[in-house]
Amino acid sequence: MPTLIVLIVAIVAAFLLLNGLDRENAAACTGFHCMIPSDLDAAHEAWQDHAECDINNCSAKSHAYWMLADAGMLQPTAQMARKRVTS
Repeated sequence: MPTLIVLIVAIVAAFLLLNGLDRENAAACTGFHCMIPSDLDAAHEAWQDHAECDINNCSAKSHAYWMLADAGMLQPTAQMARKRVTS
């Protein structure tokens, strides 16, 4: 019986780790995969890779957003434009 409990706990822990520990509620996107894009191709890839991240807490997604906006590939919302002016 104790072996079964240990097995269940290990499976649940592995599931949580593989699913990013609820990325929507994470304080910030961290790790080797969270790199600042250096060109438009990298920005496009980062924008897709970090689709689940909050733009306010993920530096890779934020930088990708503004690189794509500056290149005319997306139109920033009025709220995002205000944030950029004030920051």
